[in-house]
Amino acid sequence: IDSLAASEIKVIIIDIGQAYTKCGFAGDSSPRHIIPTTVTIDGETKHVFENNSDFMIVHDDRLSEFIRSVYYTRGRRAVIVESVITPTRIRHLIANILLKQLEALSVAFIPSHLAATYTLGQNTALVLDIGYKEAQIMPIAERLPLPMRFDSLSYAGQAIHK
Repeated sequence: IDSLAASEIKVIIIDIGQAYTKCGFAGDSSPRHIIPTTVTIDGETKHVFENNSDFMIVHDDRLSEFIRSVYYTRGRRAVIVESVITPTRIRHLIANILLKQLEALSVAFIPSHLAATYTLGQNTALVLDIGYKEAQIMPIAERLPLPMRFDSLSYAGQAIHK
């Protein structure tokens, strides 16, 4: 790809949640798609992430299949919006799938709380991220997350849905 064509290729933004995933392109004002974080295996719909009583189970094969369904065009840059408490193993798995299997040009990970400040053009904020399984709050000061003040509550969208 020549340098002009490479600059015109849009960066894919993927925010993988436990229940739903938002995806689109950098520069868009909102996600292009909000889809369930599920895959269909042998005609049965299965969640990519499952919660056991005390911890989250990640099915590597399901995650790989799911990312393939979202990132279906090779040769693009990808930004993964993630929770600050995402296990390193999952980051490595996502990077491996995108870089080695799907030939992404690059992969960057950005904390969801910091991404929220970018969309507002703010350097400092108190960000409340209400997901499906939990709500997280994090202060951001001069574009730096302050994880020592991070807090999480296991009461969020799922409870409201019920």
